[in-house]
Amino acid sequence: MVERAAVNREVEGSSPSSGAIFSNEIEGFDKFRTNPAQVLAPLERPKVRFPKVIQHRRITATIYGKKANYPFYRLAYYVAGKRVIRHFKTYGEAKAEAETKLREIANGSQAAALSGEQSRDALAALQRLETFRQSTGRRLSLLSAASELVEALEKLHDRSLGEAVEGYLQTVATVARKDVAEAVTEFVEGRKHKGEAKDGKRSQLSFRSASK
Repeated sequence: MVERAAVNREVEGSSPSSGAIFSNEIEGFDKFRTNPAQVLAPLERPKVRFPKVIQHRRITATIYGKKANYPFYRLAYYVAGKRVIRHFKTYGEAKAEAETKLREIANGSQAAALSGEQSRDALAALQRLETFRQSTGRRLSLLSAASELVEALEKLHDRSLGEAVEGYLQTVATVARKDVAEAVTEFVEGRKHKGEAKDGKRSQLSFRSASK
């Protein structure tokens, strides 16, 4: 009984045997210890049953788990009657995006229907329209600008809008503003030669008509 108890205690001068407990104060011992969490961390997976439904008020989104042939989490939700699908590498990213989009939809925003690229294009287009308003004083909505452009392109068929504008500017007459008196004087001077006879021929207009 005495020898068996000594195995499970630190006994000065005794030689260790199987089952003996070593003190952590042995030099260098901590360097070789393995934290069980470090071994398990790469194997950890979210303990979630898929598909997972995320809800905010009465609006829901669904997260689908990874598959062997598709290693991404899929987030699906509806906005403006359109089903939107997003893809994420981790469950945490998918859940965070779901919560954000559901709040936006609940607040009446339709931006959740746009992809990242579409959102950037929309912001750039709005900035361009604001620059146009500041330089011309004309205010256009993004919808009216897009509608007018599409209607013009439909009429032009294979021609570009820029090509049509250049052709119009080259053919349209340029009208300069003048005073009435100046315009009348130019008109009378332009008709005088029609009242003059040339090479023994009768004039196109009588002197009186040409002066009118």
